[in-house]
Amino acid sequence: MNISRLIFNEWENELPLSLVTKHSRRQFIQRLTHLSVFAAGLPVIIKTKSVRAADCSPDLIKTNEPWQTIIAVQNHLFPAGPKSPGAIEIKAAEYLQIILAAPDMDPEECQFIINGPQRINALATEMYQKKFIALEDGAREKVLRRIEKNMAGRNWLISILSYLFEALLSDPVYGGNPAGIGWQWLNHQPGYPRPPQNKKYWMLK
Repeated sequence: MNISRLIFNEWENELPLSLVTKHSRRQFIQRLTHLSVFAAGLPVIIKTKSVRAADCSPDLIKTNEPWQTIIAVQNHLFPAGPKSPGAIEIKAAEYLQIILAAPDMDPEECQFIINGPQRINALATEMYQKKFIALEDGAREKVLRRIEKNMAGRNWLISILSYLFEALLSDPVYGGNPAGIGWQWLNHQPGYPRPPQNKKYWMLK
């Protein structure tokens, strides 16, 4: 068995069943369709577990890795254009950090997202003898395309994309979309009233 097969086998063992269900094609499309509701300050994702994994504590997730790799993937998937914001401008990483640390975050999903860069870097090293962040765009694309062919890798990429769109469209109170930059780009008028800091959706239960 080659190294990449071992990498994917380990990754699939970590794939939460809830993500496989949530990322079915129909549900994924529905989720993206309903992001406009989230932009008004209402929750789109319904979490089922209330206990946060120790490895997803706010202190740990803000360290350099795995975030250097996650940010590199976000920037590759959603780069800025001449007239459009990218992952950096919408603060996609900051948004994801806040959501992963939220009290109602599924700890298995959080762990799966946090562990993803280990698999990506292992595959990048096998293919190019470099970590993902050290690769040029063309090589990064090939690594991600390779990952896309695996069920666990595909679900990881879908998760990252889903949270990217949420960062673009959610109310700035959740950490992304600063000053409504995503709304302005899409010419979107958010719903009112907008949520204040003390009434984020996980505080309303």
